[in-house]
Amino acid sequence: MARKGYCPHCRSVQPLGEYEEDGQSGLWCRTCRNPMEVSYIEKPAAGPRRFTVLCIDDDRIVLSFCSDALEKEGFHTLVADDGAAGVETAKRERPDLILLDVMMPRMTGLEACRLMRAEPTLRDTPIVLLTASDDPELGLKAQQAGATASMRKPFGSANIIGAVEQALGRRIDPSKPRAWHP
Repeated sequence: MARKGYCPHCRSVQPLGEYEEDGQSGLWCRTCRNPMEVSYIEKPAAGPRRFTVLCIDDDRIVLSFCSDALEKEGFHTLVADDGAAGVETAKRERPDLILLDVMMPRMTGLEACRLMRAEPTLRDTPIVLLTASDDPELGLKAQQAGATASMRKPFGSANIIGAVEQALGRRIDPSKPRAWHP
């Protein structure tokens, strides 16, 4: 199992890499490549398994918003800031669900979705596309790419939590108000 720790740059728990330089060893975030301090290393926690959600978006504000909202609800989050990094993270980490922005440079979310669906280990992973586009054909394009669902930006934290819980088939706590509308 890969070593993990909290990355202050990604603002979430990420897989770590190790390096050795000038006789000194250290750790770095595999997602954003920033060096990590030893104090940020995750200690194994006992208790029920947490669902892992991979958030892929080129907008750092959206990544932070989604990651923070999900972490507050008990989800474990990973982030990637472009389609290619997201596909690699998904292959390596095999998250329980993927939130994927549609409009990104270099590789669109639709292209990333198709690549992930071609991977046997990701074939059944729920993928929720996030978009600010008002393209009336997007629903069909998302379905053809293999997305489980799509969601329009902007959205509130209750919307994103509701979408994730619905896609995972988790029971939503009725005492908490939710603003999710399919």
